[in-house]
Amino acid sequence: MASEPRAFWRGGRGVRKAQLVSRHLSADFVKKNYDVVKELNSGSFSRVNLVRERLSGALRVCKVIDIKEMDPHVLGMMRKEVQVLSALDHPNIVRLYEFAEDEKTHELVLILEYVPGGDCIDLLEEHERLLPERLVARIIHQLLVVLNYCHKSGITHRDVKPENVMLTSLSNDAFCKVIDFGLATPYKGRVKEFAGTVSYLAPELAIAQSGFSMAADIWAVGVTAFELLAGITPFGKTQEFGNSVEPILEKLCEYESFDEDLYQVFRMSPGHQRMWRSSEAWDFLRTVLAADPEDRPTAQKALQHPWLVRHQPDAVPIAQEMLKSFDGFSEATKMHRSCLYAIAAKGNFAELDMAMVGHAFAQADSDNDGKISLEDLQTASKANSWWSWSRRLQAAMETFLQAADQDRKGYLGYTDFVAACLFQIHHTFDAGLVDDTFDVLDHDRNGLLKAEDVKPAFPRYPPGLPKYCSFGREEWHQCVFREADDEIARTSTEAEEESGILERLFSGMFCRHVEDVDSNELVLSDRDAHFREKVNELRSSTACALPLPMPAADMVLAARASAVQASYQLQPPKGLLPLHATGPSFSTASTFASLSSAQQGYLAARSSYGF
Repeated sequence: MASEPRAFWRGGRGVRKAQLVSRHLSADFVKKNYDVVKELNSGSFSRVNLVRERLSGALRVCKVIDIKEMDPHVLGMMRKEVQVLSALDHPNIVRLYEFAEDEKTHELVLILEYVPGGDCIDLLEEHERLLPERLVARIIHQLLVVLNYCHKSGITHRDVKPENVMLTSLSNDAFCKVIDFGLATPYKGRVKEFAGTVSYLAPELAIAQSGFSMAADIWAVGVTAFELLAGITPFGKTQEFGNSVEPILEKLCEYESFDEDLYQVFRMSPGHQRMWRSSEAWDFLRTVLAADPEDRPTAQKALQHPWLVRHQPDAVPIAQEMLKSFDGFSEATKMHRSCLYAIAAKGNFAELDMAMVGHAFAQADSDNDGKISLEDLQTASKANSWWSWSRRLQAAMETFLQAADQDRKGYLGYTDFVAACLFQIHHTFDAGLVDDTFDVLDHDRNGLLKAEDVKPAFPRYPPGLPKYCSFGREEWHQCVFREADDEIARTSTEAEEESGILERLFSGMFCRHVEDVDSNELVLSDRDAHFREKVNELRSSTACALPLPMPAADMVLAARASAVQASYQLQPPKGLLPLHATGPSFSTASTFASLSSAQQGYLAARSSYGF
């Protein structure tokens, strides 16, 4: 049984993505900051407009909901949607940027990500309800990836249907975005509540013998897949029965299995008659449309079905430019990384190809849980020659994960990933980047920031900034640049100290100390000078070019994998136990392996200083 992660609503110990969603007390912020482009939809209680933000020029969706006479329970669900969308962080989930609950006008206003391709019903109509099976499989795969992430985050969607799966385009390589989390709720056991669209309800909900569970979401995925493959819904829609739900509920109550109740419906459907669906597609429907919720697979298990696996595109390595961006992001100052995170959370980056970023995140997320772990990074790195042959392989990935995981949760979320990708655009920490960060944090667009605007994006609040009053752009510039300079100075001092320790360690290991009475200087014999020359070569070799500390065994593996395999004729230092080595000399690997654990600790020098 899934449980709600403790920090899901609040974020982790560092930055908090959910708190970077701007909250307003009045709906007037829309008129002040956005221009209406066109109306997208309207209903009895809501209207949806396409709007353009004046400052950035970005297209957004403005959803206005009339809450004046809304049932308190329904209003509570609307508020929960804001909470859920603020916290969820995935490339296949629509993003919420701003919202307001206006008590004067009795309106709930949401500013959401614009997805231009329309929904899956639009896609069906565009193809005359005859979709290629490969396209359907890819859409269902992305939908299950979202549900796997939501379920593992302790959230059930409760209204999965084609209308709530948006597409970036109507082409065959469209990227999906799941919308409408108005019925979504934290899952703590079965939710005993009738919710959702009746045509996509699971049998157990129609029978009303049990509450809503994650298995009901999987059933809705099956009905959605059936509709996209067949061109018709398996149990019909209310419009077909004079807007009555009873005929549909009756069919659901009598449902036994796919083979008994839906086999002939699917076989005679336009989709199968004209497109001839594969046996694997039939088997997938049979699996997810099991009458008993206990017999349905989890989202993670369903993703492993042969039908979905066969239709997935070939894995494409993460672009070299993106990996280099990750490497530069790791070396950037904390101020630099925090500014990029703030921009990533607010979505103001027209220069970045978000389709490419979304696909890269999906490729790296090998277990489809919506989180990039160290193991995921290791797998992704092996697919790219630049990263895998980088001389800082293992340590580089660990360093990147630590640098990009700004809310200290042990993995990378989507916003973390986008922030790292943004480094290829904002690779210099300059006034332009600091200005852009000020603008995205200025929720009111009044030219002033407060501490509560800044803290969610900055693990370390810039010293010198006021904590109890507003401040302007000039003061922001001064404090942020001062903190970045101080960080560079602190890092340089620490590196110099570590370099000094390293120098003394190598001198003590390989050089004979002779005290000159007159000059009191260190003297090297010819033999020791030869050793020093070889040690300097060793320090600059590929085997040594690793951020340390690391276990001796890892040093051995790194040295053996290195292109530098020369035997330096280095003898083991006195008092140290070497590895058993063949031949009369020690290689770089055996020399490293002979270090004691205490001496290994002294080798904690930065890569920028030769390691």
